[in-house]
Amino acid sequence: MDQLYEEFGRIGQKYDFTSFVDDMSEYANKKMQEFTVEKRELLGQKTQKQRKIDDLAEKYAELDKESPKAVKDKLKKGMADLQNDVVNIDERIKQIEAKIKNPEKLRMTIEKFSNSLNSLINRLEKGDLVEKDILVRNMVSNLEIDAQKRVIYRYKSPFNFIFEPEFSTGSPVGEPGGT
Repeated sequence: MDQLYEEFGRIGQKYDFTSFVDDMSEYANKKMQEFTVEKRELLGQKTQKQRKIDDLAEKYAELDKESPKAVKDKLKKGMADLQNDVVNIDERIKQIEAKIKNPEKLRMTIEKFSNSLNSLINRLEKGDLVEKDILVRNMVSNLEIDAQKRVIYRYKSPFNFIFEPEFSTGSPVGEPGGT
């Protein structure tokens, strides 16, 4: 297990979590802009569909009692279809608004996550064996030994998205640094 702790120590030295926060914030800002553009496009589509509904409703109102039923039914169906489209657009707009509701909260979440990673590395370096064991169990999946007698471990989510796979194999079992 000492090998694993050393690997985590190298992670703390290798990764600059400040740049991680900056990169994630930049990505979040880009996504926010994309959502804002999508919302504007959806609002434009909604306006167009509402105008079409109004046009069809006006045509329907202009029909007299002797107009063919097929024409009336076609106008009603057109209005209903457009209304369903408007409802779907409204639902998508609500989803987007929920995502872009509070961008500062997202930044705080990213910073909190980064601070937790820094704290994790410190606790892995300075914690007692029980604490280290608990932390490692939460970070990696089951340890395995491959054909070359090397310890293999895979990071659990979200660590697998942060740390590179170069840290997934340790030294051979039975050799210095191995288990």
